[in-house]
Amino acid sequence: MRCIHVGLLCGQDNPVDRPTILDALSMMYSEGNQLPTPKPPAYYFSRNRDEPEIVECELQIFSPNNLSITEMEAR
Repeated sequence: MRCIHVGLLCGQDNPVDRPTILDALSMMYSEGNQLPTPKPPAYYFSRNRDEPEIVECELQIFSPNNLSITEMEAR
Protein backbone atom coordinates (compact mmCIF):
# COMPACT_ATOMS: atom_id res chain seq x y z
CA MET A 1 0.00 0.00 0.00
CA ARG A 2 2.92 2.33 0.72
CA CYS A 3 4.19 1.86 -2.83
CA ILE A 4 0.83 2.95 -4.29
CA HIS A 5 0.75 5.98 -1.99
CA VAL A 6 4.24 7.07 -3.06
CA GLY A 7 3.27 6.44 -6.70
CA LEU A 8 0.28 8.77 -6.33
CA LEU A 9 2.54 11.43 -4.84
CA CYS A 10 5.01 11.06 -7.73
CA GLY A 11 2.21 11.49 -10.28
CA GLN A 12 0.89 14.81 -9.01
CA ASP A 13 -0.22 17.24 -11.72
CA ASN A 14 1.92 20.12 -10.44
CA PRO A 15 5.66 19.27 -10.49
CA VAL A 16 6.19 21.33 -7.31
CA ASP A 17 3.92 18.87 -5.43
CA ARG A 18 5.94 15.82 -6.54
CA PRO A 19 8.66 14.40 -4.27
CA THR A 20 12.23 14.23 -5.51
CA ILE A 21 13.73 10.81 -6.26
CA LEU A 22 15.64 10.95 -2.97
CA ASP A 23 12.45 11.81 -1.07
CA ALA A 24 10.48 9.06 -2.83
CA LEU A 25 13.13 6.46 -1.96
CA SER A 26 13.20 7.69 1.62
CA MET A 27 9.40 7.36 1.81
CA MET A 28 9.56 3.82 0.43
CA TYR A 29 12.16 2.53 2.87
CA SER A 30 11.26 4.36 6.09
CA GLU A 31 8.27 2.69 7.72
CA GLY A 32 7.78 5.15 10.58
CA ASN A 33 7.24 8.37 8.63
CA GLN A 34 3.72 9.59 7.93
CA LEU A 35 3.25 10.21 4.20
CA PRO A 36 1.59 13.42 2.96
CA THR A 37 -1.89 13.08 1.51
CA PRO A 38 -1.91 13.22 -2.31
CA LYS A 39 -4.04 15.92 -3.89
CA PRO A 40 -7.05 14.82 -5.97
CA PRO A 41 -6.14 13.86 -9.56
CA ALA A 42 -6.31 16.55 -12.22
CA TYR A 43 -8.26 14.18 -14.46
CA TYR A 44 -9.51 10.62 -14.43
CA PHE A 45 -11.55 8.31 -16.62
CA SER A 46 -14.89 7.11 -15.35
CA ARG A 47 -17.18 4.53 -16.87
CA ASN A 48 -20.62 3.47 -15.72
CA ARG A 49 -20.51 -0.32 -15.40
CA ASP A 50 -24.30 -0.59 -15.83
CA GLU A 51 -24.14 0.67 -19.41
CA PRO A 52 -22.95 -1.77 -22.08
CA GLU A 53 -19.76 -0.81 -23.84
CA ILE A 54 -20.45 0.09 -27.46
CA VAL A 55 -17.51 0.10 -29.80
CA GLU A 56 -17.98 1.42 -33.30
CA CYS A 57 -15.37 0.61 -35.89
CA GLU A 58 -15.35 2.08 -39.33
CA LEU A 59 -13.00 0.80 -41.99
CA GLN A 60 -11.31 3.64 -43.80
CA ILE A 61 -9.32 3.10 -46.95
CA PHE A 62 -6.80 5.88 -47.41
CA SER A 63 -5.38 4.67 -50.72
CA PRO A 64 -7.81 4.90 -53.65
CA ASN A 65 -6.13 2.03 -55.53
CA ASN A 66 -5.09 -0.03 -52.45
CA LEU A 67 -1.40 0.29 -53.32
CA SER A 68 1.41 0.84 -50.86
CA ILE A 69 4.71 2.65 -51.27
CA THR A 70 6.44 0.30 -48.82
CA GLU A 71 9.23 -1.71 -50.35
CA MET A 72 10.02 -5.04 -48.69
CA GLU A 73 13.65 -5.99 -48.32
CA ALA A 74 15.54 -8.54 -46.23
CA ARG A 75 17.80 -7.59 -43.37
